[in-house]
Amino acid sequence: MLGKMVDGSDKGGTRAAKAAESRVLSWQYVVPVLLGVLFGLCTYASYNQGQVDLLSAKLFVLIVMFSVMFVAAFAGVWMVIGDHRSRDHRGHHKHDVADEADDNAIPANAAAIRPGLTGRIRRLYGLDWSLRGTGIAAATIMVCWLPYLVLSYPGIYWWDTTLQMTQALSDPLELWDQHPFVDSLLFGMFEHLGILLWNNALGGLFVLIVLQSIAAAAALGSAVTYMDRYGVGWGWRFATLVLFALCPAFPRMFGTLAKDTIFAPLFVVFVIMFGELMRTGGRRLMSVGFVIPFWLVCVAMGVSKKTGALIVLGAMCLLVFSRLKVPCKAACVVLGVSVILVSNTVIPQVGARYITIEPGREQESLALLLQQVAKAEITDPDSFSESEREFLRSFYATDVDGLASAYLYTAADPIKDPVQITPETKSAFLRIWMKHAVINPQAYVSAAAGLNAGWFSFPTADGLANTGGADIDIPSDSQHHYDDVTTVPGWDKFAKGSAFLAYMDAVEHLTPVLNVLLTKALWGGILPFLCLFLAVSRRRGERWQALVWLGPMLLTMASLYVGPTSLYQEATRYVFPLMCTMPLFVVMAMRARSESGAGGIAPPKR
Repeated sequence: MLGKMVDGSDKGGTRAAKAAESRVLSWQYVVPVLLGVLFGLCTYASYNQGQVDLLSAKLFVLIVMFSVMFVAAFAGVWMVIGDHRSRDHRGHHKHDVADEADDNAIPANAAAIRPGLTGRIRRLYGLDWSLRGTGIAAATIMVCWLPYLVLSYPGIYWWDTTLQMTQALSDPLELWDQHPFVDSLLFGMFEHLGILLWNNALGGLFVLIVLQSIAAAAALGSAVTYMDRYGVGWGWRFATLVLFALCPAFPRMFGTLAKDTIFAPLFVVFVIMFGELMRTGGRRLMSVGFVIPFWLVCVAMGVSKKTGALIVLGAMCLLVFSRLKVPCKAACVVLGVSVILVSNTVIPQVGARYITIEPGREQESLALLLQQVAKAEITDPDSFSESEREFLRSFYATDVDGLASAYLYTAADPIKDPVQITPETKSAFLRIWMKHAVINPQAYVSAAAGLNAGWFSFPTADGLANTGGADIDIPSDSQHHYDDVTTVPGWDKFAKGSAFLAYMDAVEHLTPVLNVLLTKALWGGILPFLCLFLAVSRRRGERWQALVWLGPMLLTMASLYVGPTSLYQEATRYVFPLMCTMPLFVVMAMRARSESGAGGIAPPKR
């Protein structure tokens, strides 16, 4: 039924062709149904203290309601896109849809055809993929961000950053690689610059925040104009520019300092270059002027955030399943492996020769699994053998009563922080986890739903308001900080505009439309699943290619869904790289196509 609704007409073609297309346009709706199931589970968990009853009638109603809602919404998006794409196939157009000029393309005499304000705006903002177009877009974004930047002086610092700031000024220098030590060195360099020039470390760090904002504006401006390479119309490019320039989440976030704000512009550039690699069928690998900057960006991603190198390696390995030629595939895998070796092995070993670097904790990568086993033992301790209980008592450094007291369904930190993992204990723990995945599925689902409620629910219980809940929540001051940061010269936990920023945040979250843009679920759940839906809606033979194109997004999604929290304020940092790149991913899902082959979304038959 959905297939016919989207297909529109039964004219032309064979019955077999129609049946095949109908099947394609039906099974793709598994994606919004899956999204509806996740929304139902996570919404139920957020209103029931993280406990999911898989046999509850209320849960069933929620799942059906969300599934119907998302199927209808995605079908609407499909029809809008299908109608738009079908116009490209009418009349005298003879070349492939992906090569056609967009309906909104600007003719040379655009000023004469479009007089008035619209014409003047289009003359100024051509937003084409050129140095001038990108420069104007970046400058516009930066000008719109300036008021927020001024209000953020002398910077707003996340808790992790204040720990890194303190360590970077230690004497002798001793860093903890729980947070990338290269970031800590970068922060320390600017702290020393501020102390040298103004006897104020925060003055130097604010210089870094300004440079970070300039780099971010340039990266986002590039993302806007790069859409021109995919034939995206001027109107959509301008709307994306307005989003980046005027949505307060972007300047507010880049007015703070964290490893994620350093990583985000790098990730934007990586997505653009990865897309260009795919779009040119791998020919960009023949250019040294492309390969060296691309490799450096990848290494910078790896040293600025722990998951960065894994995203690069995963994306490069996914290219094995693309239509690139075998030598190109091999080169991409080699590039990915070299990035993870350099960022995770070579650079740390070189750094350890000159400074003391304490290794980070491995349990960060097992946050979800630790939470699930703890939930299972709290819920049904009798399902664990005596030897398993004894092992877990030592592993978690507490007994089951201690776990029950520490357990928070909104965050895994109280459970995972006391854990000390060795190769032997990790192996034993994973065996217990796999065994009880079968014995205690409801506890596992409850733990996962609680930790992911921010990505898959809009409203959250009133008691979650102080954690940030489902909103994109960005600090307006640095009151939540590492205790010893007060020893940093010039430390001030308040920015000049902290009170005003807090007031504006409250107003923005109550403003219709804008408050939807400021939800984690939109960026971490709905839009990524929409991209998946659009990718699997491609022509036969192009779907897997489109999914490979979305590789960086898929890997970032995976890192979110196994993370330690989604409802706390820190989760805003986790989803922020996706916020900066989601317009690009939507475009790639719809229109991505290599120069060597056909692609695009299959248009409705007319």
